[in-house]
Amino acid sequence: MTPAGGRCPGGVSSSLTTLTNRPVTGTVDRMTSDTREYVEQVGAAFVKEFSAVIGDEIPADDPAEVGRRAAIQAAASGAWNSLIGPFTDTAGAAEALGGVTRQAVNQRLTTKSLLGLRLAGHTRPTFVFPVWQFHDDVMDDLPMVLATAGYDRDRPETGWTIASWMRSSDDRFGNLTPFELLLKGDIEVVLQLARDLAYGLATESPVTE
Repeated sequence: MTPAGGRCPGGVSSSLTTLTNRPVTGTVDRMTSDTREYVEQVGAAFVKEFSAVIGDEIPADDPAEVGRRAAIQAAASGAWNSLIGPFTDTAGAAEALGGVTRQAVNQRLTTKSLLGLRLAGHTRPTFVFPVWQFHDDVMDDLPMVLATAGYDRDRPETGWTIASWMRSSDDRFGNLTPFELLLKGDIEVVLQLARDLAYGLATESPVTE
């Protein structure tokens, strides 16, 4: 899963830096048996799927680079899912909202009453939705939080940044996340934090795909 714009905020960015800078030599030898088994299963699945995709055509790209990019993308997807996932698609969001139409989901994105995260690599705008936002105690205040934080469906980096912020602990408030503060009913605290976030987003240059 790749954010549109390719920008990774906060803890996800540092996690990916660690992944991409980690020395490879000797890594397999130091793995536990469970980790080695997992990596072997991933490798076997990749070979099967990649072979089916390319058929008899050999890509021009260097195979080591293809494998490296695939590994980083898979790890990135896991990092995102760990921090701000799990996610659902538009159909899942419609069901979570009580069986509304896809058009109603799209309208909620436009009115900033639903947090959609735009994905890269799609011809048409494609969004995923963090499932934690569908909690009743969050949905009531979410439109106010999104509007205050500067969410804009047409600026993909705002959605991913806000989602990361919502799930990141703040040591000023007992290491609670803005999401947890909303569950406690501390809406004014969250709105003040959202104003600070909005200032930072407003000073960033829009990211284009």
